[in-house]
Amino acid sequence: RLGHVIPVFSCSGGCGATTVTINLANELKLATAKRVLIVDLDVHYGSVGSYLGVSGRYGIGHVLNREARIDSHLIESTAINYAEGLDILLSPVSADVPSGGLLNYGNLPAAAEACREAYDYVIIDAPRVTRDVIADLASTARISVVVFQLMVRDVTSVKSLLPFLADRGIPQNRLLLLASRTRRRGGLLKLADTRRAIGADVLCPIRSDASAVIKSLNRGQPLATVARYSGIRRDYRRLARRIHIYSPNGAH
Repeated sequence: RLGHVIPVFSCSGGCGATTVTINLANELKLATAKRVLIVDLDVHYGSVGSYLGVSGRYGIGHVLNREARIDSHLIESTAINYAEGLDILLSPVSADVPSGGLLNYGNLPAAAEACREAYDYVIIDAPRVTRDVIADLASTARISVVVFQLMVRDVTSVKSLLPFLADRGIPQNRLLLLASRTRRRGGLLKLADTRRAIGADVLCPIRSDASAVIKSLNRGQPLATVARYSGIRRDYRRLARRIHIYSPNGAH
């Protein structure tokens, strides 16, 4: 059957969406033993490639800028292998894209469908994309992840995004709102207060653990490898289980 597309949107720069993308993809691979693809749509920094220390000749830019048919064979031949069961479609920054990094987002629905044909889970890191692109990606997904921090700026961004997506036919029950870098003490906003302010039934928290994340960045490996027993890694395992249950026929 077709796989599941899971876009990861960020409400601000530096909120941790790439960390979420990489560790969610890795935990889904570990939990399900299925094939997982990471798609890096960051045309400014190529965050996934930078985080994991990988680069290549081809990437998502070659797929989206293709004039001919986009199919699963193109996706599999363009993606690079990072680990067993985990492949990456690199951003234009990490691959040699002759268009200067510009992407033809009109081909994004076709590319997402081709990714679903080739992989069981497709995790798309989509920072700094337009709202039209956000709506196009969310329309292809049963569940989309919206990453934000407990800050007034990010909460305001989430509150404006939800009605926009609802107007495009994407209700809140198809969105998983993820509060990153949460702390028990010292945070500007509390999780319960933020949930009421947004009007969300559920917020999924990921705790703040700078030492584990920095170690992961420095080694270019997911948290499951470098900080296996850390609390933040447990948070990502819980997130992967929740995503797995959201997927049709996903629960064991």
